[in-house]
Amino acid sequence: MPDSFSESRTAQPPTLLTSPIEIVSNLRGLQQHRDLLVMTFADRQQVFHSYIVDIDRENNRIAYDELIPNTGERHLLNGEPVTIIAYRDGVRMTWSHTQQGLADTI
Repeated sequence: MPDSFSESRTAQPPTLLTSPIEIVSNLRGLQQHRDLLVMTFADRQQVFHSYIVDIDRENNRIAYDELIPNTGERHLLNGEPVTIIAYRDGVRMTWSHTQQGLADTI
């Protein structure tokens, strides 16, 4: 008798999302569920945490809540390369960028 779970136990290869609709859909899931973002900067060992607070699809921007510890905000504003990892429904999502961050003053 075949094991109906045998296929789901094997590791699946990563899927690269390239469609803007797919990317925004997954990012919105992270935002709506307030899933934790783990952020690391190149050449730094410290780990930072944040959340997505807004997604601007028109301008291809993501707004993060303040980083914890807050020294990470300085690294974003300086345009240091950052890698972000998040998990939603057991799926690991990761992306990186080197664009200089924009400060939003309230």
